[in-house]
Amino acid sequence: MSTTYLPTLKQLQYLVALKDHGHFGRAAEACFVTQSTMSAGIRELETLIGVTLVERTRRVVRFTPLGDRIADKARRVIREAEELGDMARAAGRPLSGEMRMSVIPTIAPFMLPHILPALRRDYPDLKLFLREETTGTACEGLHNGRTDCVLLALPYACGEVTAARLFDDRLFVAFPDAELPNPPAMIAAADIDDRSLLAKINRDLRYWTSRRATAQIVDAPRDAKEVHFGSTVTIQREDGRMHTYRIVGEDEADPALGTLSYVSPVAQALMGKQVGEVVEAGHSEAEIVAIS
Repeated sequence: MSTTYLPTLKQLQYLVALKDHGHFGRAAEACFVTQSTMSAGIRELETLIGVTLVERTRRVVRFTPLGDRIADKARRVIREAEELGDMARAAGRPLSGEMRMSVIPTIAPFMLPHILPALRRDYPDLKLFLREETTGTACEGLHNGRTDCVLLALPYACGEVTAARLFDDRLFVAFPDAELPNPPAMIAAADIDDRSLLAKINRDLRYWTSRRATAQIVDAPRDAKEVHFGSTVTIQREDGRMHTYRIVGEDEADPALGTLSYVSPVAQALMGKQVGEVVEAGHSEAEIVAIS
């Protein structure tokens, strides 16, 4: 019986890192090895399978067409190997270890502030890495192993994946009385002429309102007693210094301008808290003195 020599996971990790970074030096740094070790590992892999995966020049690292396909396959193999460890950990401690989740922007700021504090409280061994992405990019990441799960709006063709329905997001319709004198309790989406609609999203609800409507739709009132997405919060640190932050999306966050991403540790410590409560803010404790 002939002996088949298989690539090692380490060799496949080198290949995937090189694909991601496009540079031997950066790929080696990502794998915590020297550049010579990285280069030798790729050459050993090419020798083992008998094909050229990467074309090397002084300035450019270019994958061959076969190299591209093998790198994609290697990514899936590595993810499957990681799942072996995940399965073993989950058997003893559910929701422990690392989990990477992608969330679409229309859900993230409204849902995450409510579920993240409970996750931290109930599953302290879970290390959750969040990424805000469009639906297509999130599904692509799910298939190539960059993310473990996605939170998105259905229906969407995300390929062969296991899906669980979490909740229905209610939509409210506003229109002139003359347009529909006796409206039913439930209006089907197919009955709405989407050519005459404006979409408006606020903190809690989505309103669909006709351009012909004379009524004015205003934002749902915000409860300023607790910190939530969009809140402006003033805290006083132990040394007496006062800081004011506004909690915003990841793309808007700039601590130098007083805006914090809602997924930042400080923002998450503040979420759901009230005036007078003391929280961990960076390396010290701070008291919440104002919320608006």
